Amino acid sequence: MVAGAGEVGRTVVDLLRAVGEEVFVVDRVAGPGVDLVGDFLESRVLEACDLPGARAVVLALDSDAATL
Repeated sequence: MVAGAGEVGRTVVDLLRAVGEEVFVVDRVAGPGVDLVGDFLESRVLEACDLPGARAVVLALDSDAATL
C-alpha cells in the first residue's frame, strides 16, 4: 500500500509493480493509478483500506509533519 501519489509515491509504485507486486494507492486527489481518493490520515479512509492485508505501507506524503 502506498499513501501518496506524488513524485515519490509514483516512483515507489512503479518500482514495486516492476517486480510483480500488487500495489494499492491512496491519494487526496484522483488520478491515474489512484485506487482510493481521500486523506490517508483520516479514520474513514484508513477503515476503507485493507491494512491488515497489506504486507507493507509506504507513506509518501507531502510533508514530514504529516508522515510522522
